[in-house]
Amino acid sequence: MQFFYAFFKAFKIDSILEIGTAIGYSALVMANHPNFKGQIITCDPSAHSLKRARANIEAYGMDNRIKTEKIGGIDYLKTCEKRFDLIFIDGRKEEYPEYYRLARQHLNFGGHILIDNLLWHGKVLDKNFKNDPRTEILRAFNVEFIQSKPEKAEIYDIGDGLGWVSVDKIHDKELRDMYIRERVKNEYFASFQT
Repeated sequence: MQFFYAFFKAFKIDSILEIGTAIGYSALVMANHPNFKGQIITCDPSAHSLKRARANIEAYGMDNRIKTEKIGGIDYLKTCEKRFDLIFIDGRKEEYPEYYRLARQHLNFGGHILIDNLLWHGKVLDKNFKNDPRTEILRAFNVEFIQSKPEKAEIYDIGDGLGWVSVDKIHDKELRDMYIRERVKNEYFASFQT
């Protein structure tokens, strides 16, 4: 979690979507960073996980900054109309390809996607480790992720393997211009709201 401390010092992040709440640990780490003053939405389909997460979030007095949603990440991304500065993916590994595809549509320009567990306890890099569906899914996903176009995606040996892609690293001028136009339009209309 030290990575988050450096990350929030380097980038201005106002809105976060977390896919995969578990016990709320990652959301609490992000919300507690002194440079992060925004809101976090964290979604998970497990009532059991959310019950534990809500208790932890309330115990740390962060229930006004972290909103939990009982919904799977794919369903949330398909119905959500919001854009985020950061989307942190740590949900069901078999759904990573779809999370990633949908998450790219919900980023603000200059936004980031972070994906946890891409090395999966070292199993992804161990050629002798076979016949594990999650490992095979992550191996295939990592290839797709690294070859992302037009973004530049990278996987770091941090924790259990952390993937990072930033919209500001987009090399395709047309797509970059589209993000800028969308941001200007949103800021223009927001200026009329009270």
